[in-house]
Amino acid sequence: MQEPIAALESMLENQTVLKGKLAAYAPKIDQALIDFDTYQESQLSELAIALEDIEHEKHEFEQKQSLYVQQSRDIERRQTQIEQWFLDYDALKSEFELVNKATLKTSLTQLKQDYESLSHSITSAQGQSLHTLDYRISETQKQIKSLKLQLKNLEFNLFTRMREDLSLKEVEEISRILNPDILSFATTTNGDITIDDENAFGEFLSLLSENVKGGVLTLPGASIKLKKLSPVQMQSGENKEQLTAQLSALEHSLKEFKQQRDVAANVADKQKEKDALYDELMSAESALKRLEQFEIMQQSVEAQAMLKEQLLAEREQVDDYLQDIQKNSGSIADRRSLIKSKQEQINRQTERLRQVKSERIDHTLDLYSGKVTPYMIDITVDFDNLSDLVHHFNKDCQELRNFDINVRNTYLHVYNAGITKFDNENDEYTKYQKLISAFHNIDNERDAVERQARVALTEVAATIKGLREDLDRLRREMNSFNKGISQHRISNLQAFKINVIPRKMLVDSIDTIISTSHQFEQGDTLDLLSQEPYSESAINEAKDHLIKLASDKAGLTLTDLFDIRFEVVNRAGETEHFEKIDSAGSNGTRITIKLLCGMLFIRYLLSDQEQNLYRIPIYIDEAADIDPQNQKAIIETALSFGFVPIFASVKPQISCDYIVPIRSVKDGAQNWVDEKDWIEVEH
Repeated sequence: MQEPIAALESMLENQTVLKGKLAAYAPKIDQALIDFDTYQESQLSELAIALEDIEHEKHEFEQKQSLYVQQSRDIERRQTQIEQWFLDYDALKSEFELVNKATLKTSLTQLKQDYESLSHSITSAQGQSLHTLDYRISETQKQIKSLKLQLKNLEFNLFTRMREDLSLKEVEEISRILNPDILSFATTTNGDITIDDENAFGEFLSLLSENVKGGVLTLPGASIKLKKLSPVQMQSGENKEQLTAQLSALEHSLKEFKQQRDVAANVADKQKEKDALYDELMSAESALKRLEQFEIMQQSVEAQAMLKEQLLAEREQVDDYLQDIQKNSGSIADRRSLIKSKQEQINRQTERLRQVKSERIDHTLDLYSGKVTPYMIDITVDFDNLSDLVHHFNKDCQELRNFDINVRNTYLHVYNAGITKFDNENDEYTKYQKLISAFHNIDNERDAVERQARVALTEVAATIKGLREDLDRLRREMNSFNKGISQHRISNLQAFKINVIPRKMLVDSIDTIISTSHQFEQGDTLDLLSQEPYSESAINEAKDHLIKLASDKAGLTLTDLFDIRFEVVNRAGETEHFEKIDSAGSNGTRITIKLLCGMLFIRYLLSDQEQNLYRIPIYIDEAADIDPQNQKAIIETALSFGFVPIFASVKPQISCDYIVPIRSVKDGAQNWVDEKDWIEVEH
């Protein structure tokens, strides 16, 4: 019956350890679940408020962006107007800088006169024959000749001489039968008329006057009516100015008649000449207007130049505002996505916790009565892994329930074998212990005390053995990791390693306790009765050291067993050690190391099947800080490990195979990436 009783004892020992662990975890989990509910409500409320604030901020940024865009367009329009103003000004300056305004006005006046004169001539010539115009010209010339003759002999002519002997009426009656110009002939010396006998000439005039009275010329044997003939209108010396005015008017009329005659002779050519004059006149008027505009613009050149500089400064300021808004808009979108991601994560955690909470059976188990081994490892509950913690807690509860069943079945096996002495005990644990004690045949108190000490030592060893195994596993995985990372060159470093340095005194104490416990568990007979020699002082020293550290730290964790040290071999072959990775090189080198470490850690977390199944995208921001050599190392490592590197950089990169443009859709609310837009880079 040695094996069933040994198995019963082992199960009881493991049961007490597991009960201690579950008893320590149960209240922690209960409180963590309560705290998580509060945390979840608080976080979701805060995230909802933050999301609302971001939406409001996004709306404000969109309004500002719209305002600044409109301002930029207005300024651009005004700048275009200013540029056009200066183009117009430069053109006018080139045209009129050396032009005299008075000369331009004089030329315009002359053109107007020529145009009006020609227009009047064309209008007057319309409907008149050349014969009529020739007649008018001839008659006007005669009148001019007569007036000039009158002006020449205004004081001493035949008319004035006749007035000396006759009245004006008598002279006018006689003038009907005379050539009008004869009355203007001079009577002076060397004149056209010579009067040799004043008396005889006077008597002749009186006789002539008698024969033309009443508008009838009486001749011997005939009479002639003269009323249809106009009397000659002669001017006296007092009317010289009037004669001069008449002469000027007649000369002007003669000029017009000649122009009309010239026009009438070739109307088509004169019309073309008129049109040409009109074009010249319009051109001259336009030039004068442009000159006046140039003079006005000259007065505002400085003001326009200042306005141009002011608009340029305003445009730059508004463009800076727009750039800031665009940057902030990107930040808003990132923050919004982050909040959405946090909300989804919390909801997933809540749903997962709801599931694992429904699977709890610890309320059906007795965790506190009977023998319970205290749990010495510090318990840290994190909301991120709370669901996994509850899941493992449920598995341990199920294992404890299985222990109860197995213990009963093992005892039943012993009972059926005929060992029934202790079956009357009311307490089952007491019954089992008496059975085990009797089987071991403990004869004295020393043996009992020694056995209890060994049991306690075994219980402690069972508790800390997992920590020691975790440390060995970590060192093995880190060695494997170092082998993997050594295959890739990192920047200007010859080698890079991550060393796990055990804390010697603590690890030695743990090893002493575990090795001694292992000695207790060896042999063919009941383990706790083993008489293998061991150093009691070394064990006590190890136990005291563990108890002190566990008391100071309120429990031991894996991180208490080791330190991390980064080993770097530089280009010169010198080896350096750093406690923190941020001290291990340049920014690009640090980023490269972190990326390679991260990819290798993720790869070790995946199973062999998963490593070949997935190609995981890895997003690398600030790629410009990584030099091309490190970029190449990252790309090669990522591809070999099943990752697809995605570099994000505001600067051009030469290591990439494809450039992936990002387009904004839904008014900038989302970013869209389409494989059709990818641009392959030729190396």
